Amino acid sequence: MAQISIEGSRLVRFLNDLDVSNADLFDKAFAERISQLIGLHKSLALSGLPLKLARLRFEPRSVSADKVQQEFLRVNQELIETLIECFTPGNGSARVRFPGYREDATEEQLNNFDLYVQFYSARQRQIELKVQHLLSYVRDAAAGHSQRLAQLVMLESSFGEAIVGYDRQCLAVVPRLLEAYFEQLRQEHQDILAEQSGESIPEETPSWINQFSDDMRELLFAELELRLMPVMGLIEAFDEDSPELVKNSLEPDKNNLEPGKSSHSKKQSAEALTEQAKA
Repeated sequence: MAQISIEGSRLVRFLNDLDVSNADLFDKAFAERISQLIGLHKSLALSGLPLKLARLRFEPRSVSADKVQQEFLRVNQELIETLIECFTPGNGSARVRFPGYREDATEEQLNNFDLYVQFYSARQRQIELKVQHLLSYVRDAAAGHSQRLAQLVMLESSFGEAIVGYDRQCLAVVPRLLEAYFEQLRQEHQDILAEQSGESIPEETPSWINQFSDDMRELLFAELELRLMPVMGLIEAFDEDSPELVKNSLEPDKNNLEPGKSSHSKKQSAEALTEQAKA
């Protein structure tokens, strides 16, 4: 399991913007408590890394940096398009849809947060699974590219395994914060209705549901970006080994981001794709 840098990420900044995050939920003294996160057993395992790195036997494999980049772009684009589809109102082609946009949703279901947290958690698992498969692929490719990258992969994977669970623990907090935000939006909507003395025009989808949908989608985009950081770090490490292939591979391409289109460019990054997908 690769390390995910929670603090300072776009995910945390977005939660702060929603004004529902709790600083106590994200430990700012990570460096001071790293020994507690790792534990004695894993600390001993990490202490043996220098010797393992020195003895590491490099086994070359013929997976090019170009192919690795294309796989990264493919998986990233697939996840982005899936999120766009399930958050698009009236999208009959979506196999899974945001609960507030289901055609048969009752008022009771619109106000039932359990349905939303189930939906969000399922999207989290989908992202985690696909990114983990991608990370394994990139690790294998990097380890077979050069001795230097093989050592980097050993360092990255060993440290990631040492703090496995920390990222899940942090990301598991998000649904709790979402619930607070959901209740805040719902209460504001109820207060507005209570203040209206005349007849109000019924909305096909309440505006607060649309707002909640937009913000939930933003959180999932931010989480995708966060989970892709270890993958992007390994891909960028190819730069010193294959500069002619990687030099411009992570520059944004703004012309190939519409849902349904396949990605053929080598100049798209996860952040660029995410930003364009939101538009």
